[in-house]
Amino acid sequence: MRKLLLILALPLALVLTGCGSEKSTEEAKTPAPAVKKIDPNTPYQASEVGNHATAEDCWTLINSKVYNLTDWIGQHPGGPTPIQGICGRDGSAMFNMQHNVMQGPNAMLQEFQIGVVSNDPATADNTPVK
Repeated sequence: MRKLLLILALPLALVLTGCGSEKSTEEAKTPAPAVKKIDPNTPYQASEVGNHATAEDCWTLINSKVYNLTDWIGQHPGGPTPIQGICGRDGSAMFNMQHNVMQGPNAMLQEFQIGVVSNDPATADNTPVK
């Protein structure tokens, strides 16, 4: 009876301790890839926003800050159309008219900030954003 118990218990013990698992020790030690952090103070020229004017690549300017709203388009409670309307453009007037000082939309918007509009005259190209 003891031999039978040992025969049944050994494979169970190996499984529970991880022996015989398919992951090698090297795989277990490999660190996860680093997540790229976006500095919300990265300077962008206003004209660069115009290069991101589609629903698949949507940047906008709102109150001198640059936002990448590509991932937000499909989640916007008002539907995708209002966001698509400001892709590649200065969306300040539209955002401020709709959301003014509402805490929720302003807090949500901050999650998508990727930079600020550069005021450095040495790098400015003076191209207006539509």
